[in-house]
Amino acid sequence: CILPPKSCYNDPMKHALLALGLLLVGAALPAAAQKTAPAATKVQVDGITEATLDKLWIETDKYWHEGDYNRIVDLCRIVIEADPGDDEACGSAAYLLWSMGDTKAADWILEYGSKRAPRNKGVFFHEFGWHLYNTKRYKEALPYLQKAVAAGGVAITTYTTLAHSYEKTGDLKNSLKTWETIKQRYPEHIAWKPNMARVKAKLAAQGQ
Repeated sequence: CILPPKSCYNDPMKHALLALGLLLVGAALPAAAQKTAPAATKVQVDGITEATLDKLWIETDKYWHEGDYNRIVDLCRIVIEADPGDDEACGSAAYLLWSMGDTKAADWILEYGSKRAPRNKGVFFHEFGWHLYNTKRYKEALPYLQKAVAAGGVAITTYTTLAHSYEKTGDLKNSLKTWETIKQRYPEHIAWKPNMARVKAKLAAQGQ
């Protein structure tokens, strides 16, 4: 099953949505077909796929207001299959799974997304790192946040979360280095000054 552990549902509608997602993937992604199909055909398929995904996003808003979060996760999974670079769909599905108490499935979908992402690698790594940090798994969060920073294209929150993760795991020196990087990259931001002072005080208390 390509769905997260608790998402192999028995609901016929959900199976239908999954089937649609697989059809989209089959239509948009096979390399062999793309080598032989005329360019115009590929453009048409891409256009159909994009229009379908836009429709699915509209549907997620409807189900959000109805409180049908499992259905939203299913729709996000279709989007992820059709467009592996859609970090918003991946992050949204993971957040909803976590909020419904299925942390294992949230972990799975974020790892799945980060492995398949053809673009925005840094954003995907941030999503997983933030999720691990938010669930108090600071040591596990570190490698994903480090990879997010290395990949680039991320916001200040990736750096601040990395700095906090270092501090939470007792690595005060790297926490301080990260705050110094934040100071250099975002000198006008209010976060670095009090946090840097706190980490320096901790290091001083340890005689470092």
